[in-house]
Amino acid sequence: MRKAFNKAEKQWLECRNEEQRKARRETYLKIRRSHNKAVRRAKREHEEKDSDRLEATLRDPKKWWRLLSKKKVTSKKVAEVDISRVIDGEGKIREGDEGRKV
Repeated sequence: MRKAFNKAEKQWLECRNEEQRKARRETYLKIRRSHNKAVRRAKREHEEKDSDRLEATLRDPKKWWRLLSKKKVTSKKVAEVDISRVIDGEGKIREGDEGRKV
């Protein structure tokens, strides 16, 4: 899809005939919009998969932190850890003040 996008842009920019140039620009814009939609959709699906994977590993902190470091969300120089979500001894997720008590 990216090749078609680049090819349409090149044809539009190289065209000298005014009528053809308008038509090629419309074609280019149509392809660009569909390309951008596809990229946004793929990015959204990827983000959803990542968040589902993180949710699935909440019970295993080692795997959870490994996934976070792969996503480069955290680094070694983390000054403060968010303790708003904690898993208690029973395996239940506690948030807010309940999480701080655990």
